[in-house]
Amino acid sequence: MPEVKCSSNAKLRRFIKEFGDKYFSTDREILFCKMCEVKVTADKRFMVQQHCNIVKHKSCVNIEFTTESRQRLLFEKSSSSSPKSGNASEFSKDLCAMMVSSNIPLHKVDTPSF
Repeated sequence: MPEVKCSSNAKLRRFIKEFGDKYFSTDREILFCKMCEVKVTADKRFMVQQHCNIVKHKSCVNIEFTTESRQRLLFEKSSSSSPKSGNASEFSKDLCAMMVSSNIPLHKVDTPSF
């Protein structure tokens, strides 16, 4: 019996499921890497693995991971029990709200002058 070939759309969806929808998306014709913002050749699984192993993709994933952790920690309360820690937490919330409402990207906090 001849082998049945799966559609390209099904193959792309399978790659997204395997490698993560956080990193890849599709428009049913091409596979797109959200991290690197490039089209990925998806003729074979090996080609998608190759893309995941390039330095640019790994660095984009690392930057995304560190950015997420930093933002999650922004509203966490300090472990110290002093009353000043509550003020610092309130200040962080107010500062974040001001930056978001003013359209200032939160990565600007990493600059030495800030």
